[in-house]
Amino acid sequence: MRNRVEPEVRVVQVQMSEDAANADGTVLRSWREHLLLRKVTWLRVAVALLLLALVAAVATAVVFAVRASDSGDGDAAPLPHVPDGCDVDDFEVTVLTVTSSTGATGASCTVPPNVSLPEGYQLEVVACELLKPRSISLGKEPGTYFLGSRLFGGLSNVMAVVVTPNAGSGSSSGSNSSITVYELDTLDQPHGVQYSPAAGGTLFVTSAFDLHVYEGVDAVVAGETTQLPRLTITSAFPPLPSLQWHHIEAAPADGALFVSSSAGCDHCLPVEGGAAIARVNVSNCYQVEPLYEGIRFSVGFDFHPKDQALWFTNNGADSIQGDEPHDTLNRVSMAGEHFGFPFCYFSANSSFEQSTNEQVYQDSLAYAGDTSNSAEASYSADPVDCATLSTNTYSLGQHVAPLGMRFCDHETNANFPTADCLDHVYIAERASYEVGRAHVESGTNKVVGYEPFLTGMSKEASDAFGGFVDVAFDADGTLLVTDDYAGALYRVSHAA
Repeated sequence: MRNRVEPEVRVVQVQMSEDAANADGTVLRSWREHLLLRKVTWLRVAVALLLLALVAAVATAVVFAVRASDSGDGDAAPLPHVPDGCDVDDFEVTVLTVTSSTGATGASCTVPPNVSLPEGYQLEVVACELLKPRSISLGKEPGTYFLGSRLFGGLSNVMAVVVTPNAGSGSSSGSNSSITVYELDTLDQPHGVQYSPAAGGTLFVTSAFDLHVYEGVDAVVAGETTQLPRLTITSAFPPLPSLQWHHIEAAPADGALFVSSSAGCDHCLPVEGGAAIARVNVSNCYQVEPLYEGIRFSVGFDFHPKDQALWFTNNGADSIQGDEPHDTLNRVSMAGEHFGFPFCYFSANSSFEQSTNEQVYQDSLAYAGDTSNSAEASYSADPVDCATLSTNTYSLGQHVAPLGMRFCDHETNANFPTADCLDHVYIAERASYEVGRAHVESGTNKVVGYEPFLTGMSKEASDAFGGFVDVAFDADGTLLVTDDYAGALYRVSHAA
């Protein structure tokens, strides 16, 4: 047997000295120190991330604590939701913090002098020292009123006025109550307001160019929170150069929203969507869809309590021929109806007349920025045949500025006598310093009479009263009237 020879195994241990260098001259550390250095680095990163997370958590807690303190209910209101399928660029969302203050009651307000009303009626001041109150909409609870306002050349407030009877009085009259005024928002000419009981109380507000939706207003005016979410539909209304206030009203049958836009001028061809009453299609991204056109400037409309037909006031142009045209009360009789503007105006003859004044054409050119000499060239639309226009138009006089209007529903009104309520519509006339009432003949829907109701005020005489803008019947049947000259809300009642 051959002897087995074990191979020689040599173990060579290579140790690199700390001062050994790479070819590029950098010093290589021992592998143990290198690993230790990496561990220390990662530990430092982890500690830094932990500290950042702790700071962020503390900051978030502080923000939510401040919001909870402001809201008074411990929960910050969530941002409103842009409807599914809608372009988010057409909307703005925010949460407002509402402030409130004690308002001036009727006991401390000046009653307008020289007020004249039919026998049996009286006027009292519900609230005063309000900022230019315009449209009014009743809230869910008795004594809650939402108000728009308008200042020339500046922002103005969306308000809620809450009237609370004093303990033991049992009366909500101005002298026996306290007033809380909530400043819900500040906007550019927030004229129109419309309340709906949906979603904890929803308030729709029109400003110069936008439509605003506030949900949860019931809790705000009840003092339960100061947080109010707002969804804004930007550029909902046409870009009008003037007369940028819009009335808004809900149809009683289905709650559908109707809104008006003016022509923005005296005689011009209106831009798309102007000089019209439109419907707000809530289910289609709040699109504003014109329904009735040729309406120069409507700042009030209502629905007849019997047949739900839409009636509206309209302000004629300021100067066509002398004192023409007349301001009017109108009834819609068919879909897509046209009411003449700018081709026709309603005259003293109680009929529509063709506009022949050259100013009509020249204003159209100026409005459109057309510098050509051919006026007719700017008319892309066919002129309206005035003889075919609505016969459901009634003259209210020249330049009386009819604004808000309201039918009196005798089936639900517990205050006005039936003879003054049945088939009657009450109209605020800002330029004549009056509230008038029209008698609509039952069956024919023709206006068979018009007379002053609330009179005796004059801006020239008192320089303080009579700027009537809107009217609304309260839950108890009394008539509410806003006066933006006096900054007041009045109540007209009939003695039992």
